[in-house]
Amino acid sequence: MNILIVKLGAISDVMFVTPLVEALKRVHANPHIDWLVGPIAEPVLRGHPDLRRRIIFHGFRGGLQRMATTFGRLLRIWRSNYDLVLLLERGWFFQLLAAGTESPRRVGYRGQLARICLTDTVPFDVEKHETERYLDTLRALGHNVVNTGLHL
Repeated sequence: MNILIVKLGAISDVMFVTPLVEALKRVHANPHIDWLVGPIAEPVLRGHPDLRRRIIFHGFRGGLQRMATTFGRLLRIWRSNYDLVLLLERGWFFQLLAAGTESPRRVGYRGQLARICLTDTVPFDVEKHETERYLDTLRALGHNVVNTGLHL
């Protein structure tokens, strides 16, 4: 199963997603996990044994060359035939990015364009810890997963 996690985040945000990666390994046999991550948090994921690749998203600022590089990475994502996209960002741009993958399952938080861009949505519960909110995206698909703690 080809899976894309979209979480740019700060370093702590990325660390809080690691229980989700562990849960993906438990519910899917031999998952191939790619992660769209921001340049600040990307070093935390280097050498992570459960990731196939890290795709660095710099955004569209910084001149024409950076914009072209970013657009090229987005095209590669859209052509990657992901079976599952776990969208852990809440913005409309990332909801459109998820829709562009044409993945049969695109899970993320409710709001903005979620109804037309995602196949499954979960509420963004501010009372929950980030780790539990991230695991909720997998629970929305019917998987009973538990938080096993942070793994780097």
